[in-house]
Amino acid sequence: MDVTRLSLPAVCDLASTQSLTELLVALQSGNVELDGAQVERLSTPAAQALAAARCAYQAKGMSLAVIEPSDALVQALSELGLCAAVLEGSAQ
Repeated sequence: MDVTRLSLPAVCDLASTQSLTELLVALQSGNVELDGAQVERLSTPAAQALAAARCAYQAKGMSLAVIEPSDALVQALSELGLCAAVLEGSAQ
């Protein structure tokens, strides 16, 4: 099965979360990789949206993986206790 690859924006805040969520919902019929290398800031709503999307993909038998997460992305997820929920099993 093909994998759709998207890049997360440098600033993942509330403004970008809605459009990212809509895009991820539209792509749920396939596997998605999110390149996190450029992320400089991740808000709590964005982190929660990533965790929820990953659960939704897994429930449908699909994969949502964050690849090459930046240090800022990993730190933000760790501080929120969401590191495993978003990154577990992803190529880091």
